[in-house]
Amino acid sequence: MVINPFILMLTIYFIANTYAFFNVVQGGGFFAFDNFYDLSIESIIVTYILQVFFFVITYLFYYGFFKKQSLVVELGDRYGYFLLFITVSFFIFNLSTGAGKAGSGFSFEETNIFNYLFVLLQPDIWFLIVAPFLRSKRLFWLVSVVFLFSLLSRGWMGSVLIIFLVYLIRYYPVKVTLKNSFLFFILGIILALLLPVFDALKWGLRSSLALSVIFSNLLAKDYWTVFTLVFESVIDRFQNFKYAAYTIQNSMYFQDQLFIGNISWFYQNGILSAIYCKFTHCPTDLNIYVAETMVGEVGLTWNVDPGLSGWVGMLGIYSPFIFAFTLLILFFSAYFFRRVIGTRGVLLFFTFSLLYFFHGWFNPFFNLVLYSFVFYFLLKLRVLCYEKNYSYHHGS
Repeated sequence: MVINPFILMLTIYFIANTYAFFNVVQGGGFFAFDNFYDLSIESIIVTYILQVFFFVITYLFYYGFFKKQSLVVELGDRYGYFLLFITVSFFIFNLSTGAGKAGSGFSFEETNIFNYLFVLLQPDIWFLIVAPFLRSKRLFWLVSVVFLFSLLSRGWMGSVLIIFLVYLIRYYPVKVTLKNSFLFFILGIILALLLPVFDALKWGLRSSLALSVIFSNLLAKDYWTVFTLVFESVIDRFQNFKYAAYTIQNSMYFQDQLFIGNISWFYQNGILSAIYCKFTHCPTDLNIYVAETMVGEVGLTWNVDPGLSGWVGMLGIYSPFIFAFTLLILFFSAYFFRRVIGTRGVLLFFTFSLLYFFHGWFNPFFNLVLYSFVFYFLLKLRVLCYEKNYSYHHGS
């Protein structure tokens, strides 16, 4: 059996969202942020249909583009050292300044040239673009370890999942046999048992607590009680059904806020939009606006994820715009990744389409597509220039 990262994540997302669907139907709503949010059966059913629709659409695109082919892109050591340098630099920068922590709302009081540099550079995106294609196993694992600690230091527990998916993409096809199945099973059990540790690090580092305080707080609690809570929380992270349904339930309100300019449009994301917003006022992202509406506060530094389904349901009669946008970006991006990067590029694109695009995390998704295009265009240009120079010198 081959572990396909896209099929694996699609299965997990389908099960998690279906499980959430039945829970919401049974309860007539959901409990979050110390409140219970009622949902109509119509909103619940529409949301689930939209969720399944986007799963099917994404799979059909994947099926159409994922074909066995001879193109295998491998990047030499210089690209590995470049990735290692910017990953280590970003790690040190965040540790020394306190920037980048999830949910902290940190901002520099004065202009910081390195902050602008890293915002433009997007080191985390470069890990996804470069790491799966490194020829050197040593550099791949070295960069992965630094990347893991870098994300953990910023309170992102999802770093373990990201590295696992990048591993599956780089070494595709990863086959599970009788010989290695026991090893995968043991590793899975170890990672599951470490979930309370990762969760403690996540919240402790977000609160700038010392490691000694984080672990002492964890040891003071009943481990299995914490494990149960964290495990349920992790499973819950693979669904956005509840927030999509809430957005659809209140679609008229959010649609009004969108058209009067209080919410930014779905295409107003990514690094280009971020640069534009530095020079002018930009509305609040839907993910943040929905969270602020739910808790009754403004200026939140965290968000929820209504995702594509929430956007479609909220737009109503205007939803063909986002349907067309979705189909176009999936088609042209998948065509680029398949034509220029090959099979592993297709796996990379569709796997992170689920993690980012489906969830409505448009910023990292747009940056992944844009930076991949720029990088591999420059890479192709460099190869073409080298071939022309080689032919010229040897043909004269």
